[in-house]
Amino acid sequence: MRGIKTSNLFDLHVIYNPDIERVFKKLSFFGFRYVGVSFDLSEKKKVSEVRKIAEGYGLEMISRVDLALKNVQQYSRLVLKARKFDLICIEQAPLQILKRVNLRKVSLLSIYTASPILMRKITSMKTDLAVEFSFAKFFRILKERRKEIGRIIRNIALFDSANVPMVVSSGARSELEVISPTQMIYSFSAILHKKEVNKKYISTIPMVLMRETL
Repeated sequence: MRGIKTSNLFDLHVIYNPDIERVFKKLSFFGFRYVGVSFDLSEKKKVSEVRKIAEGYGLEMISRVDLALKNVQQYSRLVLKARKFDLICIEQAPLQILKRVNLRKVSLLSIYTASPILMRKITSMKTDLAVEFSFAKFFRILKERRKEIGRIIRNIALFDSANVPMVVSSGARSELEVISPTQMIYSFSAILHKKEVNKKYISTIPMVLMRETL
């Protein structure tokens, strides 16, 4: 891997599945040290087993749960259950809910559900909250709902220019969706038409986000 030292690199979002060991093997090959694995709320008992598999490939695993919300009551109930995991992400939720709920209870907000309207709320929070860009979801939208891509890229650029902490991850469900660190940061910069290439999105920002867990 050229141009990037392989210490302290994160892929903070891969999705648990029966082939997770293949995903770990490829992440290890690419030089990642930390991996965030998304589980269903009902899969808490599998966390220890999967963590041991990750350790066998030299990876430190972070358990996470990704929530899709429909109302405020559901948010309160699911966040309470999700506290058993290291990381809580809001993957999908209507804007009206996000404007009302206490986002200090979560660590990540998907860029695909975040709105610039939330910018002031997020930047005023005295807590570690980052927005997350997932390559797998970006490519799915590019394939299925191409007309939305322009708006999404503008939103990403707005959050990034406002210095809202941002994490870049693969969102991989299989080894075929795992992306090397170099490809991650260069592709992300290309999407935003940025000349600067910065590995902070897969190193220092997630490290700050997870400093109490690691």
